[in-house]
Amino acid sequence: MKNFSNKFKNFSGDKKLKLFEKIIWFFISFINIKFNRNISKRIRLRKFYINKKLINKNIFFKTKSPVRLVCNTFWQSINWREINQNLKNDLKILEVGCGTGRYFEFLKKLSKSTKFKYTGIDIKNRNFIRTKNKYFYLDSANNVDLYLKNVNFLFTQSAIEHFENDLIFFKKISKYLNNKKKKFIQVHLFPSESCLFTYLFHGYRHYNYEMISKLTESFNDNHNFYLFHIGGKNINKFTFKQITFNRVLKKKIGSIDIKKLKECIQKDNNIKTFKNASFYGIVILSNIQIKKFLNK
Repeated sequence: MKNFSNKFKNFSGDKKLKLFEKIIWFFISFINIKFNRNISKRIRLRKFYINKKLINKNIFFKTKSPVRLVCNTFWQSINWREINQNLKNDLKILEVGCGTGRYFEFLKKLSKSTKFKYTGIDIKNRNFIRTKNKYFYLDSANNVDLYLKNVNFLFTQSAIEHFENDLIFFKKISKYLNNKKKKFIQVHLFPSESCLFTYLFHGYRHYNYEMISKLTESFNDNHNFYLFHIGGKNINKFTFKQITFNRVLKKKIGSIDIKKLKECIQKDNNIKTFKNASFYGIVILSNIQIKKFLNK
């Protein structure tokens, strides 16, 4: 059984690649996303309509990435009140691929949980600052099961595409949860197949429906799955001009033109289909019912 969701194994596009390596990486990535099928019947599809007003309230940390800014509005739109009610205001978060741990402060303020604990794991220590109720472990995503006992909310942001063996990660989680009655929430945000041309060389893969379906195969009937389509073709084009084009030309990446980004958001919000998502967000609810996961 494969340990990765893509059809053909690929190497990481994050390191500095020579021209020939870039061509090989892109070719394999392109072939991988062409192997696609309908989404698993277990997964319910949802379109995330971005609240433009939240773009102005992204005050927790700075970013020059339009898509990261849009993803932050997803976190801001989560119905934290209902989550706290279900988890008795005892929110114990685990972030895998946490980087510097900047989402600690972000989610702490958003959730307003009276008991908030954050644990981050990453294969590198990127100047992670430990504080009260903020813990860090230097470890691989493959060992995620070692950290699940004392948490009830697991998330990744722009991380699973960087896991060489993403299926091992999800199999470890499902093995731990499948025979437990523990209330547990997962949220994973990751780039779609449309982003192959937006970011070019990035991670091990970009996800299509077939790959996403593989991520959920090892979970039993105790879990409910929702796949949110975040953004669209207009945000993708804007991101390419803002980030990728400047990187290719080795130009300085400037600050985001918020007005233009909002125009792109409005155009993508008006598109009713599920095509050309900028990012996907999969929500996995285990032994828990959330009537309204996102606020409008």
